Amino acid sequence: MCSINNKVKVFLMDDDFIHYVLGEASDEASKWNSYFVAHPDQREYARAAKEILKAAPDVPTSFSVTEREELKAGIMDSIKEVSGK
Repeated sequence: MCSINNKVKVFLMDDDFIHYVLGEASDEASKWNSYFVAHPDQREYARAAKEILKAAPDVPTSFSVTEREELKAGIMDSIKEVSGK
């Protein structure tokens, strides 16, 4: 059985989800809305992932320092990929 952190981490590692949350891919909204209609059990984990993505850098989470750094690096890579920088 997956822990809550692992289920949240799945969203935090999904480039499409990151772009959707950060408003960089408006075409993703319909896709994610449909996904959550089909998978309502995933809404809680997505909500937690959204809060992490939109939170200030000093907000405490249950992720370890290593996990936070790995997730941050993945998110930053995803943003650079979209922005072309």
